[in-house]
This record gives sequence, C-alpha cells and structure tokens, in this order.
Amino acid sequence: MIPTLTMHLRFITRDEIIEQTATSATAKKVRVLQQFWAHPDGKDAAGDMFRLQMGTWRDVPWEAE
Repeated sequence: MIPTLTMHLRFITRDEIIEQTATSATAKKVRVLQQFWAHPDGKDAAGDMFRLQMGTWRDVPWEAE
C-alpha cells in the first residue's frame, strides 16, 4: 500500500554529529520538523483515542532561499 500523507506534525530534538575522530565525536542539538505518513505496516501510531493510525514519522525537508 502507498503511504498516505496526514496533517500530523511534530518537532523533535536530536543530536547531529558535526565532527568525528577515532576517539571522540562532537555533536549539536537540532530541532527537526516531522510529518506522519499513514500505512498499515508502520511501527508508529498517531491520532487520537478513537482514530488511531499506524505509519511512520518522516523528516520534512528544509529549504533555505
């Protein structure tokens, strides 16, 4: 089945590696906007208590002008 785009959005904070050597790594925290794509094989759930959908969260691409 083709994943269906939904209007569920969320911001998450995660570490992004800036520099990595053999013994250490430098990372910074970034905020990422994600959108929920509904499909029956998904491992995540979104919605409310009465209309729960299965699917996956995907990053929204960020374009700078």
